[in-house]
Amino acid sequence: MDEQAVLDAYLAYWDTYFRANEEPAQASLEDLDQVAAGEALETVRSSTFTYRQTGRAFRRPDPSVVAHQVEVTALSGDTATVRDCYVDDAFVETLATGERVNEGAGTQLNTAQLVREAGVWKVSAVTLEASWEGVAGCALE
Repeated sequence: MDEQAVLDAYLAYWDTYFRANEEPAQASLEDLDQVAAGEALETVRSSTFTYRQTGRAFRRPDPSVVAHQVEVTALSGDTATVRDCYVDDAFVETLATGERVNEGAGTQLNTAQLVREAGVWKVSAVTLEASWEGVAGCALE
């Protein structure tokens, strides 16, 4: 039961982060407080603020190939570690011009730390372990 709660919280973090950076935003900066803590919260709030200030937003192609292969690698008390092979094809768009800031899918191997605060699991840190262009690396394992 706890492992599923950890995985659900981890995926909610990425979903909320994406939705906070869409245009129009489907999640607020305050919504990020519900899914992130500590270093991770500071990072997502700062980057979301920057995207909004610079008039940029996240977009996904249709169809999208976004996918997470997640597993809990450690769980003890109120802390957990998750390993995620994340294929992401989102791009950043400058809203005023429609210009894409980046292109194409990429794959990341991330390790995330989660903490349980008042009974709620939140992502507290995400560490990029490796990355590849396209659907590659850990996504092919």
